Amino acid sequence: MTHPEFSPQFEHKDQSAVLEGCQTLPPMKSHAAESCGAKTQPARQRKQSDRWQVLNSFVDHSLGSLSRSEIAVWFVLYRDTRDGVARASQKYIAGRAGVSDRTVRRVIESLVKKQLLRVIQQGGINRGASTYRVLREPEG
Repeated sequence: MTHPEFSPQFEHKDQSAVLEGCQTLPPMKSHAAESCGAKTQPARQRKQSDRWQVLNSFVDHSLGSLSRSEIAVWFVLYRDTRDGVARASQKYIAGRAGVSDRTVRRVIESLVKKQLLRVIQQGGINRGASTYRVLREPEG
């Protein structure tokens, strides 16, 4: 048995049931109507697309001229890149790339000379990790 206060009161207009005191919502926009204007990708898809473009460009233009250590360090930094910048200590990079700390220092210098990496801030004791901008191909 339902309580009279809680039983819905329906108005019937054009064969659609509407609760008393409520309004009928306007029809939803179709995807076709939205696609008539300029197509825009959501921000997340754009970022993923940009990351693929960087990776593809790196493979197409730079990968063949690098040593195994240079490739490993570049990929470790690329993997950690957020908004174009990677923060990582040389010890952390060395552990993930499977090379020594000394090799990381040498490789970073080499990647900077080859314009595939830019050191934004040099890290150190009481300064934290270094900050790098990972580039897909030599600038200029």
